[in-house]
Amino acid sequence: MGGRDRLYRGARTIAISGHTNPDGDALGSVLGLGLSIRAQFPDKRVDFLLADDGGIPRIYRFLPGASELVPAVRHPESYDLFISVDVPTLERLEDSAAVAKHARGRVVIDHHPTRDEFGDVTVRVTSAAATAVLVAELLDAAGWPITPDIASCLLTGIVTDTGRFQYQNANPSAFACASRLVDAGAQPATIALEVYQSQRLEYLHLRVDRDEPYRDACGWPRGVQLRVRRGSGRVRRQARGVRRARRHRAPGGRHGALSLLARGRARDGSRKPSLQGASSTSPR
Repeated sequence: MGGRDRLYRGARTIAISGHTNPDGDALGSVLGLGLSIRAQFPDKRVDFLLADDGGIPRIYRFLPGASELVPAVRHPESYDLFISVDVPTLERLEDSAAVAKHARGRVVIDHHPTRDEFGDVTVRVTSAAATAVLVAELLDAAGWPITPDIASCLLTGIVTDTGRFQYQNANPSAFACASRLVDAGAQPATIALEVYQSQRLEYLHLRVDRDEPYRDACGWPRGVQLRVRRGSGRVRRQARGVRRARRHRAPGGRHGALSLLARGRARDGSRKPSLQGASSTSPR
């Protein structure tokens, strides 16, 4: 890593942040790089910052280290080194911008074009499919081992920024990097399940069926129903809190009814549904 490695070695306190309203690449790059620095320099303090106080999108909370991400406003102190990942401008750092300005040194790792550099050391490769690709390549160049946790974070960044390798930015380097990360222990199936197939029931716009045959002895609606032709297994995978999917044939109609029986129990011990009304809440 050259000059970047010297900055890491000379810093006792390090903060890493992605952009505001973080996506999979920003979060995966923060956590992948941060976990790697911690592994190499266990005597250093390495904080994972969120550029705003909006919290971590639900679909990314499975990432190793995600529980340690905290809003930048909780860290007004000056760091020896601030590392910005997946951020083209200082403004996109939002609350983390103040932390960056007060830091003694700044490193920028990004794949977006920009007109104004704000780092003392910058790695900017606009042809890269994701910042996570650059982080993985930097770790390889430094000879730092990539653990399964680090690999999972970085692969999430690549998968989400390439739209599951469907966007035009999914170049050979992205595929090659993803292959190395899988070889290092990343689990593509887990990433796909958590990010793309674990929506909440509200997001699927299901409704609670309130007919008496679907209520249990304590009065809980036993499930929600959705008119479907096929694919009950797919709906079950996409709906968090679903214990079992069961299809019913609708009399005289082409569609069937799909009952999704919920996980969890009420306070009296009876099973309860995950949803008791319709809503259009986002999957965040």
